[in-house]
Amino acid sequence: NVKDGNLIWKYKTNAAVLCCPIIEDDIIFIGGSDRTFRALDLETGKLVWEFKGLNGFVETRPAFYDDKILFGAWDEHFYCLDSETGNLIWKWKGDREGIFYSPAACWPVVSTGIVFFAAPDRKLTALDIETGNQIWRTGKYKVRETVGLSENGEKLFIRTMNDTILALPVSKKLEEPLWITNCELGYDISSSQIVEKDGAIFYPTKNGMIYSLDSETGKILWQHKSTN
Repeated sequence: NVKDGNLIWKYKTNAAVLCCPIIEDDIIFIGGSDRTFRALDLETGKLVWEFKGLNGFVETRPAFYDDKILFGAWDEHFYCLDSETGNLIWKWKGDREGIFYSPAACWPVVSTGIVFFAAPDRKLTALDIETGNQIWRTGKYKVRETVGLSENGEKLFIRTMNDTILALPVSKKLEEPLWITNCELGYDISSSQIVEKDGAIFYPTKNGMIYSLDSETGKILWQHKSTN
């Protein structure tokens, strides 16, 4: 209970739960380390459905779009499930073998029927949500596990593995960046995500520096060292 902290319900899984849930239409969608993805009733905590077709654990926060749940797992695959039944609609696998290249840590973002994510294979991927078909995929910017979406859904924010943050138009064709900013991040492979609020984006690095940039121009607004 948000007012007094009293426990309303709890649900027992078969292994640790590392990922963040999302809530849509009073249903909680969440994955676990027991290679299972679940839908739980928000009010009662009762199981609505579970998907057991995973070969690795789930770390990411899933995305929701048009009655579909989208997420990656540490089994090389990215999944799309029916949000009402938990049935598999499609799954996608990248072109590099090995679980350590899985699109599993990045929080995927969705806009205009496209899901975007970055993986340890240093590539940024855009998939058609209806079909799972690859729209475009690029290793040009050497990204890793961090993306963000503007509040209006028109811009994709990317952190590269060295120094820079950039913005790309949300499009079915890979276009040139709207801006590229050298933030002097250094080497950074944090799986923290970029968020936008009221025209500013925010990103915390693995070294404890928080950056805020103007989302239209990429200009650094401020930076603050919070920890080592």
